[in-house]
Amino acid sequence: MIRVVYLIDSLVSGGAQRQLVELAARIDRTKYNPLVITYYPYWHFRGKLEIAGIPILFVERSRRFDLNFIFKLIRVLRRCSPDILHCYLRTPNDIGRVAGRLSGVKKIIISERNIDLAHSWIQLRKERYLQRFANRVIVNAEAIRKLIEHHVPAWGKRIRVIPNGVDLKEFSGNRDKNRAKFRKKLDCCDGERLIGTVGSIKVQKNPGLLIEAYSGLREISATRLVFVGKQLDQELFLNLLRVVKEKGLQKRVSFLPETTDVSGALAGMDLFVLPSSWEGCPNALLEAMASGLPVLASDTSDNPQIIGGEEIGLVFRNGDMKDLQSKLGVLLKLTDEELEKKGRAARKRVEEYYSVSEMVERTEQVYTEVLAETRIR
Repeated sequence: MIRVVYLIDSLVSGGAQRQLVELAARIDRTKYNPLVITYYPYWHFRGKLEIAGIPILFVERSRRFDLNFIFKLIRVLRRCSPDILHCYLRTPNDIGRVAGRLSGVKKIIISERNIDLAHSWIQLRKERYLQRFANRVIVNAEAIRKLIEHHVPAWGKRIRVIPNGVDLKEFSGNRDKNRAKFRKKLDCCDGERLIGTVGSIKVQKNPGLLIEAYSGLREISATRLVFVGKQLDQELFLNLLRVVKEKGLQKRVSFLPETTDVSGALAGMDLFVLPSSWEGCPNALLEAMASGLPVLASDTSDNPQIIGGEEIGLVFRNGDMKDLQSKLGVLLKLTDEELEKKGRAARKRVEEYYSVSEMVERTEQVYTEVLAETRIR
């Protein structure tokens, strides 16, 4: 049995966490024995791992620079003796490579899931050094592969692209019932089209751009706008509330907290918008498409390739409020039947290219590839 240890900071509600949990829960248990290690006590996805019978080890990290934590992690890894250490997210990538090598782990895989690697010269310098301590880096977008090849060419042929996967069954429930329930929560009338987005309130997601574009729509009287997600950046959130009030949109713009029922929230929407300034392979966009929604997204990272064409949705120039507003107007002028047709095409595209089973299969292929190598980096 091949022991695979997954290292991530926490099991908070996040895209990387969701993908790790889906992988660990669905990996071939006749071949692999998975274990998850976290170091911050946030447990949104804990239940799903427990249902799948996957053990979780908590190794407490009390502060940002905590050498004692590194030593504890080294001891844990020596005790677990993994055949593969698979790390998720930037800091676990760094910590895992150091602790993994010092504990004698021979096969280490890291995951790069966003196109912001080059935003920090310190991070770039670290990556140029630490790349030698991992066998592969799995990225979830072609844009990230190109960025790593440009900024850290030493990775060479060790980069593998595996897009995120969606659990299609999760987004195939009773849409009519869920739609009515969600819209009732917002007191949304039948004749109003609900524009929505799902994601944390933080700078990366650029929620202010969407509010600014929405406020100038000619079709605004027949619409509502809802944000679903945790208010991670309180200063930004308070500023958004102020803007909404100044523009007199209190009855049209709503903010809801993060939810475990993402499929239910998406079922209530008529149009999904992702205004992010940067992304990798965004789960929110894939889940909206799996829910049968027409979509509009910024052209960052692989968003245009994910959407695939105007028969599914539109993209706007990243950060361009006027272009976002224009594209919103184009979609809102479509009939219900035309929007539904785009939604069906969106669902079909996810079924063909972005299923969770495809993601798991391709990751297992990388494991096989790495284990077959005789060279230890």
